[in-house]
Order: sequence, then structure tokens, then C-alpha cells
Amino acid sequence: MGILLALAEFESQFRVVHDSIFASFGTEGVFFRNPAWKVVLLPYGIRMSPDDFGAISKTAQHLGDNQLIVLDIESVSPPPKAAIVSWDYDDLRRERVRHGTNFSLLDTHLFGCSGRWGAVSSCSLDDILILGGDEQFMSLFIPSAGGMEALRLRFLEFATDFWRPSAGNSEKVVELAGWN
Repeated sequence: MGILLALAEFESQFRVVHDSIFASFGTEGVFFRNPAWKVVLLPYGIRMSPDDFGAISKTAQHLGDNQLIVLDIESVSPPPKAAIVSWDYDDLRRERVRHGTNFSLLDTHLFGCSGRWGAVSSCSLDDILILGGDEQFMSLFIPSAGGMEALRLRFLEFATDFWRPSAGNSEKVVELAGWN
């Protein structure tokens, strides 16, 4: 299981790298600070498939990220939590449902200390993972995940069957990935 961090611990250890990756909360339609980052969409948010997790893990570890940082960005009660999780799918699964956290229920940020990638698990957009990264991260991740066309088709299949955000929101997010 991961190491649960109090918010003060997160602030002292990971806030700087977090804020270098993610846009300010509430910046509509903008998720990452670097507008040059490529973005892909994955189904099911933090409940992503083992294959998608494996592709992220393989790429992140190749770039030196030996652990996954997870931050609840939406909680009021219980107070927001952060966790350090190993690159093991079952560890992430256990962390998602850990008592006293809202990682599976509310919007969550996932990232590595390299600062070269990040993901927004957006429950508010009906459980999608918005994954962004620099050129090197994406040039490794996309082939590891089966290629851009496979990613697009998997997401669109999910969207057809399960995704129910408002039309305006869905169009903006799909446009962000260039899949419109």
C-alpha cells in the first residue's frame, strides 16, 4: 500500500513540482501549465485499465520517476490527502479505496517528480484520465500504449458507451487531445 501524506507533508515535498505541471485550479479547459504538452485521454480516470497503467508506469520509470504521487484536489471533508504509491497496479487500486481518502470519488492529480508528465483523473467529467506530457514522455508512452490510433479508438469506444458529460464539455476535452 502507498504512503499517505498529510497535506503539510505534500506541501513541503511535492508542491513545487506539482505546480510546475498543473494549471491553476479553475482554469477552464486548461489542465497543464505547458501548452506545448501533447494530451491523450484514457477511459475510467484513476480506475484506468492495467494496460494503460502499465504504459504510464513503464514510461515514467524510464524517465526516472520511481514513484507515483497522487493528490486529491477537490475534497473538503475529509481534508485533501496525498499519497506516494509504488508502480504496482494493485497498490494503486488499494490506494483508490483507502479509508479516509476520496481518490476514486473526486478529481485527482497523478504525477511523477520528474515534472515531465501529469494526469488529471476527472470524476467531474465522468471518469476520464487526461494525460499530458512533454515530447519525450509522449514519444515513449504512445507506442507503449498501442499507438495514437489505438488510444483514440479505445477512448471513443468508452465515450460512446459510458461517457455522459455535457456536450460542450465533451467537445472541449476531445478537442484538447486533437481527436475531434
